[in-house]
Amino acid sequence: MEFTKERGCSVIEQKPIWKNRKSSGTFEFKKESIGLEVLVMHEDLPTGLRAREALNDLELQSEIEIRFLRSLCRFGLLEDAELAETALKEARRADIVFLSMHGDREVPPVVRDWLLCWLETRDFKPCALVVSLDASARDSLKANSTLDFLRVITAPLEVDLFIHLGVSPFTTKDRGMLVNRHISVSKF
Repeated sequence: MEFTKERGCSVIEQKPIWKNRKSSGTFEFKKESIGLEVLVMHEDLPTGLRAREALNDLELQSEIEIRFLRSLCRFGLLEDAELAETALKEARRADIVFLSMHGDREVPPVVRDWLLCWLETRDFKPCALVVSLDASARDSLKANSTLDFLRVITAPLEVDLFIHLGVSPFTTKDRGMLVNRHISVSKF
């Protein structure tokens, strides 16, 4: 059976399978499919890769077919006013803003300011903020401070906050080897 969902309507249409222009009398069940826009804000390459891995896992493990339409922005790009404004436009359109960082230090001031600006100027449509921290930062003072800040700024605005703890593909000592290598992450 094929499902067709109309916007603004809760009716799901079921269509029979047709073979040789005759109805087979049977229905095939397909997974319902949705597309979600995600803006991934990441600290560096390892945290960006961890975000990609988390989103890929969600796509594979979900009972419904999910396709994440991803946009990326590294924290350092927010220091440029034009790029920060572009990221704000992307965030306003996104269903999910995915903040991926190590969690071993405070949220950088430019990221804090950007988050506050996004929350103050966003359209009031349902959205979520996912914060992904290194699993090694669990229960650390800096990680708890970050999570407390995010809870305080999202709670009054009915933005759903989700916490993800994961392992970055590279450790701190591995980051040095990236300097002389060209790694393509264009399929992100």
